[in-house]
Amino acid sequence: MTYMTAVGLAPATLVKLIQHFENRQDEVDLAVELTAIVDTWLADRASAARFADRQGVQAADVPRGYHWKELFLPHGTRLRLYLNGPDDEAVVIGNQLMFEGVPTSPNKFVSRYRHLPCNAWEYLSVLFPGERKWVRANHLRRSHAGPRDRRNRSLQTKSSSLP
Repeated sequence: MTYMTAVGLAPATLVKLIQHFENRQDEVDLAVELTAIVDTWLADRASAARFADRQGVQAADVPRGYHWKELFLPHGTRLRLYLNGPDDEAVVIGNQLMFEGVPTSPNKFVSRYRHLPCNAWEYLSVLFPGERKWVRANHLRRSHAGPRDRRNRSLQTKSSSLP
């Protein structure tokens, strides 16, 4: 059995929340949606605390964002899928990549439309918070990957040691 309790919310915030949900086509249970929002926030904070413990830092110092292989996408980053038809976007909220209110991964986001296994790096563009220009994901990957050979394999540089 689920018990509900009343919680105060600033009127301006409540109005914004109601306006947000009015744009959805389906019927919305505000209590269910608020519970999901709080649960997501709590999971995000727990994840940050675990990461902070592993790194030996304070949880408040851990940036919120999504790790896509070697690329860090900070909170608020948008991913756009370019295909024939309208463009769709996923957004990084906290530590999750979200599309239509559901956590996803870049590959799942692209596969939803391609219906075939594919390389998401080739189909997505990224817009970082505060930026105006979209950047192709594969370009970002190459620029952050370090040296590669002609077969796109990582080159491990060995440091020379002095005798």
